[in-house]
Amino acid sequence: MNIKTYVFIFLISTVLFSGCSPVRTVKQMIGTSVYPLEIQKESASAVIDKDYALCYERTLEILQEIGANAYLKNQRRQYIVAIRFSDIFPRCGDSSKVGFFFEKIDPKKTKIIIKSQNTHLAEFVAQMLFEHLKT
Repeated sequence: MNIKTYVFIFLISTVLFSGCSPVRTVKQMIGTSVYPLEIQKESASAVIDKDYALCYERTLEILQEIGANAYLKNQRRQYIVAIRFSDIFPRCGDSSKVGFFFEKIDPKKTKIIIKSQNTHLAEFVAQMLFEHLKT
């Protein structure tokens, strides 16, 4: 066997026997995992007096209006992950991620939790989002 075969076997073994879900590990490696944001401490949250579907759709619209890119979204699992906030918040890079997690409280109330490794960005985006959603 050549060196490429050994490297391939090593990488596959590492993923399979790492103790983590192979799917989660691969998703984290390619940047499509929500897990790092799920375990992140909450930066901001608010209860909005609107139903979940409306909050979710309005959040996507507001992100588009401000020039952010909602690159991961799953309405069934109730989250949105967005990047590209540098036009409205200059102290962040284009790849700074902000996670929006939704919880249905009752038919007309939705809790939105915002998380990011950049706390200042998350608080800034939360203030803007919550102002738009409460009107």
